Amino acid sequence: MARVIQRHWKLILVQLGLIVLIVGLTVPMLMQTEQAVGQQSSSTAVELSPQAYHYIQALRKDIRLAERDLAAMGCSQAEAEELLQTVVAWYQANESTIQSEREAVRQGRNQMRLLQRKMNVGPRDERVIAQYETTQAGLARHYDARFNRQQSLIETVRGLMTQSQKSIHDAAMHNGSLPGNLKYVAGLTADQKAEVMRVVRQVSRTKADIQAVLNRELTASQKRLCDQADANVRACLAGVRRAENAVMPKPQATQ
Repeated sequence: MARVIQRHWKLILVQLGLIVLIVGLTVPMLMQTEQAVGQQSSSTAVELSPQAYHYIQALRKDIRLAERDLAAMGCSQAEAEELLQTVVAWYQANESTIQSEREAVRQGRNQMRLLQRKMNVGPRDERVIAQYETTQAGLARHYDARFNRQQSLIETVRGLMTQSQKSIHDAAMHNGSLPGNLKYVAGLTADQKAEVMRVVRQVSRTKADIQAVLNRELTASQKRLCDQADANVRACLAGVRRAENAVMPKPQATQ
C-alpha cells in the first residue's frame, strides 16, 4: 500500500484537490438554493396596514374563522394558510369599497345622532323626521351590501373546507354567542342555549357548576362534539398560529 502511494502520490494529490474544489463550489450553491426556497415560502405573507389587519381580524371573528375557530375545525397549518390567503385576497379585492362604505356608515351614524337630538328636544318637524328616515334607509342599504359581500366570502371559503369542517363551521355560525367549545356543537336547541347562557351569566357560579349544567343539558352525542372540538383546538392551535404568521403577520405598529 505504501509503495502504491509513493508511486502515485501526484495523482492522489490531484484527485484530492478536485474533491476540495467540488465541495467548495457545491456548498455555496446549496446554501443559495435553501435561501431561495425560504424566500419563496415567505413570499405568501402580506404586509397589511394596522387598519387592514384589524379589519380582517374583526371580519374573521364575524364569519367564524378566527384563530380558535380554525383550530376547532381541525385545520392543519396548510389548510389554515389556504383559508387565510382567501380572506386576505378578498379584502384586497374589496378594500376600496370597504373603506368608502365605512366612511359612509360613520357619517350616517353621526347624522342620525344629530337628527335624533333635534327630534327629542324640538317641536315635531316633518322635514327632520324625513331626513332621519332617509338616513336610516341609507344605512340599512350599506349593512345589506356588507352582509351580501361577506356571504360571498363565506361561500368561497366553505368551498375549501372538508365536510367535517363545514359541520363545525355551521355550528359556530349558529352558536356564536355561546362560550368556549360549546359553540362548535351542532344541534343545540333554543332551550339548551338559553339555559347555558343563564348559568354562564351568573357570576357566582363556579366552573364546576357550569360543567354540571352542561352535563345535564347536553346529549351524549353533543358532549362528544364538544370534546372533539376541544381535542382539535389542543392539536391544531399551534399550526393555525404558524399559518397566521406566515400569511398575515401582525404589523409592527400593532405589536
